[in-house]
Amino acid sequence: FHWTIEGCLTSQFTQTIRMITDEGAGHCDALGEFMMQNLLGEDADKFAEFAKDPAMSLHLYGKTSAKTGRKMGHVTTCLNSIRTGVKQNSSAFIGSANDENRS
Repeated sequence: FHWTIEGCLTSQFTQTIRMITDEGAGHCDALGEFMMQNLLGEDADKFAEFAKDPAMSLHLYGKTSAKTGRKMGHVTTCLNSIRTGVKQNSSAFIGSANDENRS
């Protein structure tokens, strides 16, 4: 559910901190339709392309070497946003075998 970083009013990570600190849950409304895909070592040649796409948010995990099958990060794609009301057309997708979650 890493797509919640961009796709919800309060991400799963912020929710965890809020609960640990007794702040209570934040609003978790979705901000549109988002898709998250894992980035594996064999996708490393596409990372720069993802970074250029305004519909995509690239999250790299700081690993120093890319290996086949090794999770290097993830990319969240905004398919449409209630903030703008506009559908985004992403220029790059990884094969569906790496799809983790879609809101």
